[in-house]
Parts: sequence; structure tokens; C-alpha cells
Amino acid sequence: MSFTAAWLTLREPADHAARDPALLDAFRARITPATRILDIGCGTGSTLRAVNRPARWTLADRDPALLTEAAQNHPQAETLRIDLADLSTLPTADLVTASALFDLCSPAFITDFVAHLGRRTGLYAALNYDGMMEWSDPHPQDGAVVAAFNRHQRRDKGFGPAAGPEAAQILAARCEGMGLRATLAPSPWLLQPGPLHTAFVTGVAEAAAATGIDTQDWLAARLASRGSCRVGHLDLLALPDG
Repeated sequence: MSFTAAWLTLREPADHAARDPALLDAFRARITPATRILDIGCGTGSTLRAVNRPARWTLADRDPALLTEAAQNHPQAETLRIDLADLSTLPTADLVTASALFDLCSPAFITDFVAHLGRRTGLYAALNYDGMMEWSDPHPQDGAVVAAFNRHQRRDKGFGPAAGPEAAQILAARCEGMGLRATLAPSPWLLQPGPLHTAFVTGVAEAAAATGIDTQDWLAARLASRGSCRVGHLDLLALPDG
């Protein structure tokens, strides 16, 4: 599954505002200029911009167009085209980052990924969707549409049937099982009316409709609404002892 640079650019301010500041600072505290950081599913480099610390960054993605933009944005970083389905292709790193990735991955992939990292590599995985959406102006169809969207989230996104809203909890449990100290913290999007809200509710309606429900009235109401929306995410930081 791939995303356009335009979508990643549109969501970046909301992503940066949503990240839990305590976990982000704790991750930054582990970084020196010599630290090797591997950012998987890097897109155009949004995680590097959010972390904003000099290090030996490797930006890895399977989309060559996104990697080209990432290289233009961050010429100091190495870029690497990878297929995450083959974990053996991941280079060695001291720390690994990923954003808005693991809710697209299967529980089996998450298990294999954490086992591949082992107990000596720290992981900062931000913005994992947790299944919650709330609007300041409720609509009678909100519950049905969100439930249908969450069912769609669990479809195969290229890594087997996705963990969807359970991804962060599964990831934390696997990290703890590996001997890492895992901490979860909420990182919700807080969306006001505007281009991102419009794109988001349109995408939610399309995904929910793909499960067989009629979302036309709901989408029309949401596009006309001037209310705000809270979309739940969870950040995870898993670190080796010491």
C-alpha cells in the first residue's frame, strides 16, 4: 500500500501536532550525531522533521517517487528502497522509527518485525490508528460508519490481514515479550474544518462504503459540517533496558 506525496504533505501538520511530546523527547534523548536511525515507510521524511535531531539517518520506503522527494528534502540522510515484506533487507540500526505504519500490518508481521529487531534496538512507532473517531456535532450514522471503516482497516494492506486499531497494543505486547520497555501514549488528531478534514472524511466514507454500507448522506453531512473531529492514535516507544 502506498500514499501520495500530496496526502502526506496535507497530513503532516496534524501528525506533528498529535505526537505525544513526552515520548518524542524521550526518543530524542537517546540520539547522538553518531546514532544510526532507520526510518521505515519514511514517505517524504516527516518523521525526521518531527524528531529534528542530527544523526545517521537512513530513510527507507518502497515508493521510489517518495524516496526521491525525501532525498531532496534531506540530502544529509541516506535513502534506501526496501520491501518490508522481506525483513532480511533491513539494515542494522541503533534505533528504528515508523509513523502511521503498523495499523496497516498484520499481527504476524508485527511479531516477525519485533523478533527481527531483537532486544537491543529501540523502536519509536508513532500515530498508530486506534479505532476512535469523535465529532463535536454527532451524526446518527457516526457509529456505523466508524465500525465499517475499522472493518476495512483490518483488510490485507500488503502484509496479511491488518491489525488495524489493535496494532499499537499488539506491538507493545510483542516488544515487552522481547524484553524491551514499551510505553504507549495517546496522540490524537484534532481536525478542524478544512482540506485535511475534507480529505479524511471522504476517505473514511469510501472505505466504509467498500464494506457494503451506504455512506452518501453521512458524507454530505460531514462535508457541510463546521464541527471538529478527534481521531485516535497511539504512539509507542520501546527501549532496551539501560
